[in-house]
Amino acid sequence: MGIRESFYHIPAEELPAGTDWSPVLRFQGYTLDYGIAAAEFEIGWYSRLLTEMEEQP
Repeated sequence: MGIRESFYHIPAEELPAGTDWSPVLRFQGYTLDYGIAAAEFEIGWYSRLLTEMEEQP
């Protein structure tokens, strides 16, 4: 299971009582999604750069 799947399947009984976790988890999910999207962008960008550099002497 990946990071995103693990995060979205946190059992409610594993969270400490006394906090409204819904908004906390919502924004943590946004942060996680942003980090994954940023990493995917960087991988793609560097892959394209490497391809371009290999094609040009």
